[in-house]
Amino acid sequence: MSSFHLDYETTSACGIKLGAYRYASDPTTRILMFAIAEDSGAPCLWNSADPACAESQKAHKLLQKAVESNAIIYAHNAGFELAMSTYRLLADTGISPPHIDNWRCTLAMCRRAAAPESLSQASQFFGLDTPKDSRGKALIYIFSDQSKKIKLAHPDGTVSECGSPVSLNPIPWDASVQLKGAGVTMTVRAAWDLFCEYCRQDVRVEQELHHKIRHFELKGEVLASFQFDLHMNHRGVPVNLPALRNADGLVERLKEKMEARFSRMTGLNASQGGAVKAWLIERGYTATNLTAGTVGKVLSNPPRSMSPLALEALKLRSLMGFAALSKIPTMIAAACPDGLVRGTVQWHAARTGRAGGRIIQPQNFKKSTVGNETHLCYSMIRGNWGDEWFEDMWESPLEAIASSIRHFIQPAERGFFDCDFSSVENKLLAWVVGDEEELTKMLNGVDMYKDMATHLFKVSYEDVTKDQRTIAKPVVLGCGYGVGGKSLRKSLEDIYRTKKTRKECDQYVHIYRSTHAATTNAWRELEDAAKSAVFHAGKEFPALDNKVSFRAGRVAGINYLTFKLPSGRRLYYPEPQIKEVFKKYDKEDMAEDPQKKEKGGYWTEELSYYGKITGTSKWGRSATWGSRWLENLCQAMGADLLDYGCQQAEKEGFDICMVIHDQILALENDRPVEELIEAFTRVPKWASTFPQKASGDRCDYYTKD
Repeated sequence: MSSFHLDYETTSACGIKLGAYRYASDPTTRILMFAIAEDSGAPCLWNSADPACAESQKAHKLLQKAVESNAIIYAHNAGFELAMSTYRLLADTGISPPHIDNWRCTLAMCRRAAAPESLSQASQFFGLDTPKDSRGKALIYIFSDQSKKIKLAHPDGTVSECGSPVSLNPIPWDASVQLKGAGVTMTVRAAWDLFCEYCRQDVRVEQELHHKIRHFELKGEVLASFQFDLHMNHRGVPVNLPALRNADGLVERLKEKMEARFSRMTGLNASQGGAVKAWLIERGYTATNLTAGTVGKVLSNPPRSMSPLALEALKLRSLMGFAALSKIPTMIAAACPDGLVRGTVQWHAARTGRAGGRIIQPQNFKKSTVGNETHLCYSMIRGNWGDEWFEDMWESPLEAIASSIRHFIQPAERGFFDCDFSSVENKLLAWVVGDEEELTKMLNGVDMYKDMATHLFKVSYEDVTKDQRTIAKPVVLGCGYGVGGKSLRKSLEDIYRTKKTRKECDQYVHIYRSTHAATTNAWRELEDAAKSAVFHAGKEFPALDNKVSFRAGRVAGINYLTFKLPSGRRLYYPEPQIKEVFKKYDKEDMAEDPQKKEKGGYWTEELSYYGKITGTSKWGRSATWGSRWLENLCQAMGADLLDYGCQQAEKEGFDICMVIHDQILALENDRPVEELIEAFTRVPKWASTFPQKASGDRCDYYTKD
């Protein structure tokens, strides 16, 4: 059966940052044109400005053929084409939308290949012969974005402004328009013809890209995972719009009052960061910036030099600055006409295959700092209680509202089934390295943080204090993946507000490693296998009792190091390289050890690959090592188990609308939540010995961290 490549060009006054579905469902949105090609054939274009021409008729028939024959349709970012097809295809062209399971995505294939996602960058990365038209951005600015003002110079010498020439009736084809960034002026008709060719060219590039990266085709379990993601995002996340609008008004009024109070105290606006910092420094503030982390540290332990007025002003500014509050207007703006926010989860957002949050980003919702009072706060918001009630109840009502941010995710009818894997990553680590003792403790209900504390502080399990358990938690969570004393100390201080010396943290790391030989041995084994694969391309090097393996070779014209998981899925690391590098000791190390100060550092054999630098949008070389291989492995296995559990739950008739880390929200139905838990905790054959467990319950709205 034939397959097709499709690309839409559209116009709207709605911003795409709110997601493809909100964009597509906006009343100002419509399809301007589409280019379509069958198999490797030349693309042809349907043109809304001339739908009766021969090429438009041919393109129309091709898309109708694709839909009626249930053919596979490829697009670069198929989620966008799916959304546009859902809301606009029938209205704008008379063609019914393709079935959701018939979509495939070359952008998703690029994610699998650990390659850049944009069509332009991907074509460069894989060395395609067909370049993406660089004029596209300027043409999209003219025709697609109705929110921008475009200057038109008319033949009669007059000049006018409009959102987009195609939003006018009739379209002023003879007017002149400037191609932004290119310094070229042409008629609207000439620019439109360029836009048509740009659309055709995108399909040509997509065809060549698809052929080039066919090794990364979505099939088997990978395809099932991708299609589950499409269904979940298509289903959407329900939000309580009336409550959100109440909260939005409440936040604005409370902020105005707090702003006025701050201004009376300081003579400044809270948004004047530089001026506020200077004002605070004059009154004893000793930090160098006003970031949330720094301010939190200062407020928890204010310097004696700081005046009471400055401290009060700093606290007030901090209380106004909850980033979670910005999610309230985002939820309102991103909701489709039916009150659902769609497209909140991105498939394969991380190299390991884990999903990522988008639009409202539920993965980074603020953790509640007011405990069970979040339920009371949300109830008051829904009831639209007056401002004074919130001001009387909480010292910082904005903090209470921000702490209640999850609750706005609420179905209009019934509620949610909320289900969460239990300690899955800790168990996966012990399982994959073969640490039976550690795994048995977890299965017997031992609190692993308290258990670690018995080693760190030489106390009995029953005598572990709350503070000791707090210190042990980041040791358990981080040291399995190679966290050292310096990073551990920073984590304890920044996240847990606990201060420890570098020497103490180094000792904690030493104790962890000495009591977890299976884990540290796994680091060495994984690193040795990875390096051996790079040195001996084409040969498979197993590790961890043959659960995983590495192989280097050329794929799609790129040198890759591949990491085969227990599931059979592979992770891809482009352009692996091993070289001798000099690693400098940090200042603390050299201050404590004269020999290290004398040497300054050490030479080591480092394995690196080409990829996106963590925490940035830049690409370059990233180093990796044994403990990081283990971290990638555990995260990837977790993604595989989550995907499998979600698919099993969906097969059993549960409609999952959101995934947050290892947690799912499904729309409540007439069945008991235990049936969802049973389906969600099923494991595939490769993990038949893994003791998967989950907890779950029914809730009126999203509540769990």
